[in-house]
Amino acid sequence: MASQPEAPAEEAKKGGKKKLILILVAAAVLLVGGGAGAFVLMSGKGKAPALNEKGAEANAEGKEKNAGKGEGKDGEEASSTFKFEMPFLITLADQKQHKVLQLFVSVDLSDPSYANILKREQDKFRDAVYTEVSRRTRNDVASLEGKERLKRDLAKIFDGLLGKPGAVKGIYFPDYVLPL
Repeated sequence: MASQPEAPAEEAKKGGKKKLILILVAAAVLLVGGGAGAFVLMSGKGKAPALNEKGAEANAEGKEKNAGKGEGKDGEEASSTFKFEMPFLITLADQKQHKVLQLFVSVDLSDPSYANILKREQDKFRDAVYTEVSRRTRNDVASLEGKERLKRDLAKIFDGLLGKPGAVKGIYFPDYVLPL
């Protein structure tokens, strides 16, 4: 008879373990779901619209429609900047070390119609960037002077591909990551 009072105590312990396991599983599911939600929001799907220099919302469709025209909304001049959407990941020409440069490239153009050409023939311009940058070593692109030289060289190459000297007013690297 002494063993019977212990049986409910053992069942209570087992029930407590089951509750603990259930709570831990529920917490793990919530953490995974929260992490997935945060990933979606951080990856750009939930981003607020970007603001341009004047503080107005940048409308991608409006830019595409107005690219090549002299004026945009409310008489403003159409954007003459082309931004490559995908980053460039380029292996540098270092012999002893395997170094990869990650950069985003924006091109400031003298005429908004050139943005249409860059968009339409993007592969040709991306290839030109890969070819030019992959010839350089880490030392070539690590210094401020090296970056400026690379910008000038890319501007000359883009002018040649566009067939118009002076078509590129400037090359910008809004994001430039070179590991140590």
